[in-house]
Amino acid sequence: MAKRQKQEEPPLGAPLWMATFSDMVTLLLAFFVMLLSFSSIQEAKFHEAIHSLKGAFGVMASPPTVIQQPDVVVPQADTNEWQQMLYELQQVRVALSEEGLQEEVQLTLEKEGVSIQISTPMLFEPAKAELRAPSTELLDKLVTALQRLDTEIHIEGHTDNVPINSEQFPSNWELSSARAMAVLKYLVERGLPPDRLAAVGYGEFRPIDTNDTEAGRHRNRRVEIFVRRTDGLARSVQRAER
Repeated sequence: MAKRQKQEEPPLGAPLWMATFSDMVTLLLAFFVMLLSFSSIQEAKFHEAIHSLKGAFGVMASPPTVIQQPDVVVPQADTNEWQQMLYELQQVRVALSEEGLQEEVQLTLEKEGVSIQISTPMLFEPAKAELRAPSTELLDKLVTALQRLDTEIHIEGHTDNVPINSEQFPSNWELSSARAMAVLKYLVERGLPPDRLAAVGYGEFRPIDTNDTEAGRHRNRRVEIFVRRTDGLARSVQRAER
């Protein structure tokens, strides 16, 4: 009877192809871990930048801002001119803070631009629509910043709900409209192009605080200058399509 041929035993250890496969999987794992770490770092920097902007523009958790925002949205594709304008506006507010007038001017960064809210006593006498002499210095500083960009500027007049019935102003609508127009005309006189400006009066119908207290009525009496975030190229395209 023939002897059964002895079967050769396989070599010890894993096959050679397993070593190459393991190296490849390890490299892929390291690659995706690095991607994850980079994305986490960028997200942290993004949130840090947002909180920094909140502090810079007075948009803090307390007291509440004039325009309530769950989160401040940073405009995209910032230009050097836009950043410089924001910096100069903030310097105006810092100067007012040194004079104890930080509550009279509020800056709020929004998705579509920046809102500059000026308390009425900074600009006008009660029940009047002629600019006070001290207010021109503030408006001149704003003009210097606003001249940097080819953007639309909306000027809104607001009052409290205390009725007014004078020969010149039969209602708060006329008073708020006249105040907005007074600011618009001054900005044009100081060099801002008229085609960038618009004025409207809302009377007492868009309050930002209660009218049941003097402090609330004081906040409601205001002029808002809203600088819309619109690139000059986009404006040119819009005009060409009209």
